[in-house]
Amino acid sequence: MGKTPKKKIDVPTASSETLVDEIEKIFSNTGIIKGLDYQPQPLEFDIIDFYNGKKIKNTDDYYIGLNPGHIISLIGGTNVGKSTLAQQIAAGIVRPYPGAKIIDLDIERGRPEERFAQVNSDWSNEEVKSKYSLKRDGLYIDSIYLALKSLCDLKIANAKKLTVTDAYGNPYLIPTVVILDSISVLYSQKVMTEDAEIGKGHANTLRAQLNNEFVKKLINMIGSANVTLITINHIHKSPPGNTPEPPEIYGLKQGETLNGGKSFSNFADTMLRLDGKDKLEEEKDYGINGSLVNVTIIKSRNARSRQMFTLIFDPINGYNNILSSVHWLRSNKLLAGSPNGYYLDNFPEFKFTFKSVKSLLENDSKLKEKFRNALKEYLVQIIDGNYLSLNNDIPDLEEKVEVEKE
Repeated sequence: MGKTPKKKIDVPTASSETLVDEIEKIFSNTGIIKGLDYQPQPLEFDIIDFYNGKKIKNTDDYYIGLNPGHIISLIGGTNVGKSTLAQQIAAGIVRPYPGAKIIDLDIERGRPEERFAQVNSDWSNEEVKSKYSLKRDGLYIDSIYLALKSLCDLKIANAKKLTVTDAYGNPYLIPTVVILDSISVLYSQKVMTEDAEIGKGHANTLRAQLNNEFVKKLINMIGSANVTLITINHIHKSPPGNTPEPPEIYGLKQGETLNGGKSFSNFADTMLRLDGKDKLEEEKDYGINGSLVNVTIIKSRNARSRQMFTLIFDPINGYNNILSSVHWLRSNKLLAGSPNGYYLDNFPEFKFTFKSVKSLLENDSKLKEKFRNALKEYLVQIIDGNYLSLNNDIPDLEEKVEVEKE
């Protein structure tokens, strides 16, 4: 039998302090440092913010929003507003900070330049011009990697000059957001050149390997440089009559696949799945022609997976924050009053109908601020674990991250 260890090891204080200092020097001298610790940043999209919020340990306070400096993956079928939501999330991340920038890499060449301003209608022309840039040509994984590496190197080299204060008063490197739209059509120039010669199957394998290398090389750099990478990918379903394959990654259903390999999903800090639900008619519902879109949290460092919430999508003007919040209140039976005039118990002086609430609040900024403050007293209960709605179509499995073999 071995000896029972002492509860306390007797080491002279001076010696232990010297050792600790020397250990720190070893790492700092090789450029390995702690770096800034970025907390979730509010997007000013209340439902998304609070469903991705988290409590601050040993306090009654909380953070809301998404984690910057990571990969945010948006997946879904067609016509559910993936690109629109990416642009609105990006806008929320950069708007508070002078010098912050959105680089929108429209690989699919699928939308006009004015789309960003259209779905972020409260931005001024000057804000759009200074903070948003759309790119369409020369978009290969090779060129995108070189651009992102140069961007990260530039920001890291100038970190002291670019560090400001975030919403919580913490040091914060001015954010940059890069949108990749979409992963399903992201190719290497090498693969594009050799595709006809090496065969489609081998080309797809090589493409997945290159995407894997791309993500692995960037993941630490974007964190240090506070570059948020928003990736968009399309869910493809097996054709009718084919035997459905088991899902490759958690968050997909049987018979569903994502092109371009699993790396972008595996390394994502936050992964949201978008599924179209019911159509909305202007005369019947919230005064818009649009749809309800269910958003399922597949991965999140802050929130429980499989949580689901519903957003209201207007295909012309984008996702609507106010209507999405009202729909959440309605679904959870938190509204008082009647169809002729609903209200919140903590804000009874403001009465509205489902068709009038959007115009009433959008035309009165002070009233809108009061309503959102009252709303947050309800939304904070999401962080406490209340109003939990799970997507039962997604299996309740412990997620296993599998990095693709090289």
